Amino acid sequence: MSLISQGFRLAMNHLLGQAGWARDRLLGYSGRTLRLSADPVELFYTLDDSGFLSDAGSPVERPDVTISLPLGQLPLIVTGGPNQLINAVRIEGNAELAEALGFVFRNLEWDAEADLSRLVGDIPAHRITRSAREIRRAHEHAMQSLAGNLAEYLVEEEQLLVTRRALSDFTLDAAQLRDRIARLDKRTERLDRRRKRPPG
Repeated sequence: MSLISQGFRLAMNHLLGQAGWARDRLLGYSGRTLRLSADPVELFYTLDDSGFLSDAGSPVERPDVTISLPLGQLPLIVTGGPNQLINAVRIEGNAELAEALGFVFRNLEWDAEADLSRLVGDIPAHRITRSAREIRRAHEHAMQSLAGNLAEYLVEEEQLLVTRRALSDFTLDAAQLRDRIARLDKRTERLDRRRKRPPG
């Protein structure tokens, strides 16, 4: 078993070990196989009768489910959070198992405080995770402010972007202009026909 495969299995089983509801969701799929594809890496696992992942032993030609993760989407973990990354993941195969795995992956969260408390005790672990959450919130707020300021600069100062309102107004104006041109074309055609008509 490769280090990547073993590392992923240990990490996922640790998260599953913290979430009994997730293992319960997977209990009915014992023996089913899944392939995790993150080109060029392919990992193969089997679900055991406790709801944990076990090594499949060898590549499975027709796994019950294939989970595809585009490596180009990995930066979303940093910029947009795990939820955006989950949205980029494709799950194909057995419909029931795919739905169960999708639900588990969307809702599975690491209980960092529980892990830290084993190392440093309950109170320090609580303080560390609270501080980490505050830092994350501040980081997200700063990123949102930066994005808003950048958008405002590009719209107002550089005029490289347009607002939705301006785009909507432009679209309406363009449609009205197109209608006027069409009416003018028809009027011009009528005048041409009259002019070409032989005097009678």
